[in-house]
Amino acid sequence: MRIFIFMAAASVLLASSPVAADSTDFCTDLQTITAQATSGFVSLRAAMLTSQAATADDDHPLTTYAATTSLAGATRCEADDMANNGKSRLFFTCYFAANPTKLATLQTVANAIVDCIGIDQSDDMDEDDSDDTGEAHISRANFRITVLAADSYNDTHVIISGNY
Repeated sequence: MRIFIFMAAASVLLASSPVAADSTDFCTDLQTITAQATSGFVSLRAAMLTSQAATADDDHPLTTYAATTSLAGATRCEADDMANNGKSRLFFTCYFAANPTKLATLQTVANAIVDCIGIDQSDDMDEDDSDDTGEAHISRANFRITVLAADSYNDTHVIISGNY
């Protein structure tokens, strides 16, 4: 089993994390967002921010919208519509500043999500301390959450999608 929950570390990290500002707000925000996963987050979209056509290097056109709500502690959130094999893939993405590292933020945010919605046998968290990267996957009947700290990012991403 690849589930690693860092409760002791999480309690220390939450004390200095933007998620800790009000965990009740974080859970309420998360419930609001995940409730919209099956409808493609349409009610959470504001003005269109960008629209990228498919290219030879990337055949997935992407339209990004400002979000009408956010997860407590996030620096920003957006709703994304990406075409994939002729089918729309709808995502809601929030960005969290590295505090103190991307991996520490991943652990803090993933644990906050687990505290809000519980843990399931299908959930997993992989990490690599050597390069400050990792990912966590939390799936439920109507949505999937990926928390991602990657080399190419300066922050930690929380990506919520409907189950496809």
